[in-house]
Amino acid sequence: MMTLNLRAKLVVSAGLVGLISVAGTGAAFADQSVRGEGIATAKLAPITESVIVEIRSEGDGPVKVKPVLRGGGKTFAWVNSVGPWAGTVFQEQESKPVIAARVTAPGPWSIVVKPLARAPKVTRGINSQVIQLKKRASGTLIKKFTFQGQGLFKVFPISAKGMSGFSLIDQAGPFTGKAYLPPGTKYVSVVATGPWQMN
Repeated sequence: MMTLNLRAKLVVSAGLVGLISVAGTGAAFADQSVRGEGIATAKLAPITESVIVEIRSEGDGPVKVKPVLRGGGKTFAWVNSVGPWAGTVFQEQESKPVIAARVTAPGPWSIVVKPLARAPKVTRGINSQVIQLKKRASGTLIKKFTFQGQGLFKVFPISAKGMSGFSLIDQAGPFTGKAYLPPGTKYVSVVATGPWQMN
């Protein structure tokens, strides 16, 4: 299920874990996971809808994970940080399916693709995380965010149908301030390396 880079030691663990109905899309979605070690391209079952991607890298050193589109095309990295690293990121539905992930990591890593509806209803975390509000915002919702890390801190609203909006917060270093979540927001994507909190 995975292609081998000469510098990588791979352990294949791709499987399906039950069918789950994704709220707002009416589509059935099956979790899939892959794991490996070092530099590799991990093949994925085509991702054709908005999802969350859980990524873990256990080694010390730079870690970069970038999605690959069928037929090629530019994409934003899911993770570009230092290890060890663990968190979840948002992958919006693309015009082409995501079919793989290119991984550069110093040690063992894992990738788990989950439906957006599985995002936890939490208000704090460490590193990037996609979270779910208790209910969809019927009007503009004001939330206070605190970030205690040294890297970039971004906050994106996501609708119940899995469409992301423009960044509401885009800062470097420690931050305390408000974000105005637009009507229809159901999920929030927090991009961070370090502890953060939403009130």
